Amino acid sequence: LNNFINLKQVNFVSLLEIIWDFNEKNIGIIFIQTNFNHRNKGYGSLLIIMSCIIAERFGLDTIELDDASDNFKKQKNLYTNLSFKYVENGSPEMIGSTKQIIRQWRRIKLKYRFHRDILSETIFD
Repeated sequence: LNNFINLKQVNFVSLLEIIWDFNEKNIGIIFIQTNFNHRNKGYGSLLIIMSCIIAERFGLDTIELDDASDNFKKQKNLYTNLSFKYVENGSPEMIGSTKQIIRQWRRIKLKYRFHRDILSETIFD
């Protein structure tokens, strides 16, 4: 997969790399990036919310990440808008509840005018 992603002719809108920990019942975001021309259109939020929906199906209830973004500790950034919380002051570690993040879908759907509803369409049916 890494070789495929690194090909110059492949142009992704947004990428999300996650670790699934079934023992600890959580998922961890390792990497997220959206192509510069497609930023602020909700694609990163969409990927995180979809990951939380899948995690819920497997009984995983928390999601973790280290905020290494340019908006680290800013009041309104991608992660805080999805209800992630910083674990401690001055630290980049964040944690979120998959249920709370999924609840953000309606707001994200309206804000970015997504036409499909990922909550009513399920990939597991």
